[in-house]
Amino acid sequence: MATLQDFRNERLKKLGKLRALGVDPYPSKTDRTSKNSEVKLNFEELEGRNVKVVGRIKNLRIMGKIGFIVIKDGSDSLQLFAAEDALSSADYANSELAFKD
Repeated sequence: MATLQDFRNERLKKLGKLRALGVDPYPSKTDRTSKNSEVKLNFEELEGRNVKVVGRIKNLRIMGKIGFIVIKDGSDSLQLFAAEDALSSADYANSELAFKD
């Protein structure tokens, strides 16, 4: 059974990987284009366009080369879908899909 120390060590390991890639896991500013609730309300209008959302990862399910990520901001939660072949190499390297060890 995992201890709190084991969980802490795993989180620090992932934090180190992100920082080694040049990612700030706790940025003070973001360039968000839409709140999660706006994406839900205007999905048909936004479909096919690039939008940037932010939020705390509440759930992460990795299944081979795809992943489902639930993020929550102050307005709502949103489920994202990520596929390895749909991400650029830089985005893939910065995603949890790359950390599925």
